[in-house]
Amino acid sequence: MKKIQLLLIFTITLYSFSFSQTERIYVKAGSDQWENFMKVIYLYPSFKEGMVDFKDGKRFVRPMNYNKIAGTVEFISEKNDTMAFADEASILHVNIGDDIFTFNPLCMRFLSSKKVKLYVYEKMKIGDNQKIGAMGIPNSGSAIETVNKIESSQQTYNLNMNEVVILSKSTSYYIQTSTSEILPATKKNILNMFPENEDAVKQFIKTKNISFNKSEDLIELVKFLDDLN
Repeated sequence: MKKIQLLLIFTITLYSFSFSQTERIYVKAGSDQWENFMKVIYLYPSFKEGMVDFKDGKRFVRPMNYNKIAGTVEFISEKNDTMAFADEASILHVNIGDDIFTFNPLCMRFLSSKKVKLYVYEKMKIGDNQKIGAMGIPNSGSAIETVNKIESSQQTYNLNMNEVVILSKSTSYYIQTSTSEILPATKKNILNMFPENEDAVKQFIKTKNISFNKSEDLIELVKFLDDLN
């Protein structure tokens, strides 16, 4: 395990995979910027009790949360340091509340874990900052591909409360059957996983107007796939 003492220096590029959904998130300037920034980058409002099951049978319990910028689970050590796991390959899975995470090798969260497994991977990148102009309106023209520096230690990101912080969030979905590797949850991959039921799967996708960028649609599709055969 290692203590997170980050100097996050990002050369920002578009996180654009054909199977992912990308959106911009703006953290407004002002005295509450820090609080709003932390709400955005972490999956849960606060760290809560989580349990790690290691492949060697050991277990580890500490307050945990998922950091979308780091793209991994973090925990609070006994010294109150924010830490990450140095050897993620040794982890079987992580339970935080009702959520289960696995490393394959990305830190992905289960959306469904029955016969057909559905995962989601959320990742954020820091974009440009927008300075506040006249009338408190952010200046336009900021691009998500620019270079940005944010220093992060145990509890501090160096944010400028007079600037709007732009984040690029990418959400990707993955699917796996008992006989397949983990693949992006695209229509093509799903049909290839169920060749004997291809017509039925196509009809379900068409009838339900399934979007492969919406978690609720993919969960509905996976429930249908679970009932095949």
